Amino acid sequence: MRTTREDYLRRKAAAVVIQTCYRSFLIMRTTRDGLVKVKLSAVTIQTWYRSVRIMRMAREEFLRLRWATLSIQTWRRSAVTARRTRQQFVALKRAVITIQTRRRALLASRRARESFLRQRDAARTLQSWYRALLFMRGDHVVQCATRRTSGLLSLHPRPRR
Repeated sequence: MRTTREDYLRRKAAAVVIQTCYRSFLIMRTTRDGLVKVKLSAVTIQTWYRSVRIMRMAREEFLRLRWATLSIQTWRRSAVTARRTRQQFVALKRAVITIQTRRRALLASRRARESFLRQRDAARTLQSWYRALLFMRGDHVVQCATRRTSGLLSLHPRPRR
């Protein structure tokens, strides 16, 4: 019976070793599956974090480029507006100068005409007084010559403008 009992004990010990190994294998497989799940979870979290970080960097770059673009556009628009405003100012200034020049020329021509008319009237008055003086002195010969000269001038009147 000893052999049977020893056989039984050996088999029992072998079964315990096999069960222990099998249970260790099961625990190892469960642990490995858990570790694989944890690793997959860690990889997923890392991937998500890296994508969020890349998206943040891309957004910051986009916002920086957008700000730079808007700054350049604002500067360009202001430069175009300033140029257009300057051109309008210069055109308006030229128009004002032209109007002022023409107005001053008109006023100068009016003053010149008024001066001419005053001088003509003064000359006529002086001529009238001089002729009256000559007539009162009795210098009829000089008066007749004066009339003849003025008569010749009146035959050929100047054309009016």
